[in-house]
Amino acid sequence: MRTMINIKALIALLTLSTFGLASCHMGDPSYVVTITPRDRATIDYDQAAISLPLEDYGMSSEEFRLVKAAASIEFARCVTGKRAVSKSVLAEARRGIKATIPDPNLNHWRYGIWNAKFVAKHGWLPFPQQNPEPELLPTDSDTAEKCLDSKAVRALDPIITSYTDGDEGPSTKLALATKQSYEAATKSRDFKALSLKYGVCLQRAGYKTKTSEGAVEADIDDNASDKAIGAAMLSSAKCNDSLNLTGQMADVEAKLQHMYIKTHEEELLEVKKIANKRVKRAKQILASVGIE
Repeated sequence: MRTMINIKALIALLTLSTFGLASCHMGDPSYVVTITPRDRATIDYDQAAISLPLEDYGMSSEEFRLVKAAASIEFARCVTGKRAVSKSVLAEARRGIKATIPDPNLNHWRYGIWNAKFVAKHGWLPFPQQNPEPELLPTDSDTAEKCLDSKAVRALDPIITSYTDGDEGPSTKLALATKQSYEAATKSRDFKALSLKYGVCLQRAGYKTKTSEGAVEADIDDNASDKAIGAAMLSSAKCNDSLNLTGQMADVEAKLQHMYIKTHEEELLEVKKIANKRVKRAKQILASVGIE
């Protein structure tokens, strides 16, 4: 029996995943970062991606790929006890750096399926089937645990809005603030009003609707074929687009994040400093093995 993937649960997984990453203290007062807070979301139709203001204080998707690639190099060095790494490790690092379209590291269906043109071309799950991150050098579980927790690897932990890294970690600060803004946005009157109109649109398209975790969605049979699911998702995207639901809600959440940034700017700039330091270190590691 096919189990229908819950869109809201998928969003929660993407925005709140816990990877147990470590924080890094950055004590260089001469390293200055300035960011002009934005109060609008950025919508990328080619990627079906939503960019919100808090993301500016973490790593970009490109920077995320760099630190993950560099971490795979340091992991291999820890496993083997040697500075030199094998061709297969280098190949995996190079693969991990390459951008993918659709990009799995971006926000996609944050307020439901949207961008019908994109869905018609790429489907409604814009994530690669293969692991986009570098595969780590195979080793036994004890060695893997030791090396994943090594100082060299933990110094390359990503800082993005979908990772938590301990109670006070820099990425946790971004993730928790992002969680709060999302919850506030989806409990707002704007979202409730748009959801009602969205449900009516789906019903006019021939679908029964249900409410899941506060959001209206098409009620699709568990045994529905891939084709039927795809058609329902395309109809959902068309309804979302007709109301500009994603665009409106992204701006609602962006304004909430902007308010948070105004009262937490100093600590967020410190988070950005740490992110920049880690990216700089990642580039140095990659350059040491001939990856520019």
